[in-house]
Amino acid sequence: MKSIFKTQFVITTIVLVTMFLYLKERYYIAFDQQDQPCLLTTVFLVDRWASADDFKQGDLMAYEYHMENTLLPKGMILVKRVAATPNSDIVFNGLMAQSNGKTFHANITGELDRLGVHMPNEVNYSTKEGEFFLVGETEYSYDSRYWGSAMQTNIVGKVYAIF
Repeated sequence: MKSIFKTQFVITTIVLVTMFLYLKERYYIAFDQQDQPCLLTTVFLVDRWASADDFKQGDLMAYEYHMENTLLPKGMILVKRVAATPNSDIVFNGLMAQSNGKTFHANITGELDRLGVHMPNEVNYSTKEGEFFLVGETEYSYDSRYWGSAMQTNIVGKVYAIF
């Protein structure tokens, strides 16, 4: 009788360890550590195995910031909402971004004024192959309206909001 319990224990342990290693390799928990968050969510689950084809409009994306400037450090991992996927047309201004009939609201006019950046009342833009137009949800969102499209080579993973 003892050997049956021992065998079940060993099998259960192997299964649990395998599941843990799989989950640890694929997912991680991320926290928004910015002083001024750009999303209304601050805790995220990131799926590192997601590819560019896994994203659709409205999804959350973690990506590695790719520019040298004084706003954000290059290499910082940011989470933004996908407003436009590759090969899409988008219209945006300091109040919103709109693509494929869907509008993403984020009034960044206060930050634009603070930074001395002028943005036209309407900007028409088209993403190219491998480009995503990303936006935030708050007035402090440094997003594609500032620095252009995010490249699929900078994708870290697909993000799910926890809270």
